[in-house]
Amino acid sequence: MDVNFHSYVHLTMLFLAQAAIKDESHGPRFHLVYTNSIAGHVTCQRNSDYSASKFALSGFTDALRQELTFKKSPVKITCFYPYFIDTGLFEGFKPTLRFLLPTLKAERVTRRMHAAIMAEEGEVYIQSILWHLKLFLMILPLGLRHKLQNLLVGQGMEFFRGRQQQESLAAAK
Repeated sequence: MDVNFHSYVHLTMLFLAQAAIKDESHGPRFHLVYTNSIAGHVTCQRNSDYSASKFALSGFTDALRQELTFKKSPVKITCFYPYFIDTGLFEGFKPTLRFLLPTLKAERVTRRMHAAIMAEEGEVYIQSILWHLKLFLMILPLGLRHKLQNLLVGQGMEFFRGRQQQESLAAAK
């Protein structure tokens, strides 16, 4: 929670407290960028703490965006919802339907993020299928939602090693 949620809230409040941002009558526009995760909308087993922090960040950015819009603030927000990126953080993750939702290449994600920031997009799903999946899952009853999520991800997190464990293994060799 400290890394994935509290740090964003703390830094955002410090940023918004700056005098130049409080004076909304003139001056440049500002842009906050949040890197969230599709786990902020869609869950999978062995990922509950991570999903909780990302759900919290989704709620925070949505509420903050509403507040800033109401105040006619010059601050814009872009929130990214990528899927698993090949950075090593989710090393060993093997979803059941990886042909449908393959791990993202970091270069593709950064190009898409840059384009979205320049266009001042509010929410960005790196793979459009994730946006559709999020909407579809929202209308399903809990039991069906869990069955579909299990079909998509399955036991993918059972093989999860993560960056920290991978580095520890390398150091041990």
